[in-house]
Amino acid sequence: MVQEMVRVLSEPVGVSRRWQLVERRDLDGMRFPGEDVLPVSLRIGRLRLLEQACQLGNLYKTKVRIYFVDREGNRYQLYTTVWGITERYILLKEGRMLPIHAIVHVELGG
Repeated sequence: MVQEMVRVLSEPVGVSRRWQLVERRDLDGMRFPGEDVLPVSLRIGRLRLLEQACQLGNLYKTKVRIYFVDREGNRYQLYTTVWGITERYILLKEGRMLPIHAIVHVELGG
């Protein structure tokens, strides 16, 4: 699984055909990795981007593009507003949550 994550991280994030666009409601049936998909050195940067995304969402209702993977290593992108952040999850509309440890990248200004 770790080797798969390294391969995923080595590919360009912005190539949309490699990252399937999903809706918030699609998160309901997904299963996520048990461990963080990013190395420790990149996690602080991800958290900072998520904090900025949350501020943009709350102040300006700005959507961001979130790139994440499921337990099987499938790659997804979600274009949404981030409403909150907990220690382990980002909070989206309709009470939906996405585990932070599954997030590969956050693109602000989406």
